[in-house]
Amino acid sequence: MDMHFCLEAMEEAIARYGNPEIVNTYQGSQFTAQAFTGLLEEHDTQIGMDGKGMPSVAESALIAAVDKFDKSVSLTPNCSLSRAL
Repeated sequence: MDMHFCLEAMEEAIARYGNPEIVNTYQGSQFTAQAFTGLLEEHDTQIGMDGKGMPSVAESALIAAVDKFDKSVSLTPNCSLSRAL
């Protein structure tokens, strides 16, 4: 999963559901990229990060938000997004 996909998913989630108070992810490059962290900072969202490769509780919230606006998208436990067939 690349940073651009994560960024677009977060932008759409914010547009649909408003600003989250905190986003907790693991330390993958897609979540530590300036574009992704900058988006969160622009929306006064706190950033929390677990150890590299460790799924977080907040990922479950992101999964739910993604599924609400696009039932064809799912997030696997290692945080790779895929289209449901």
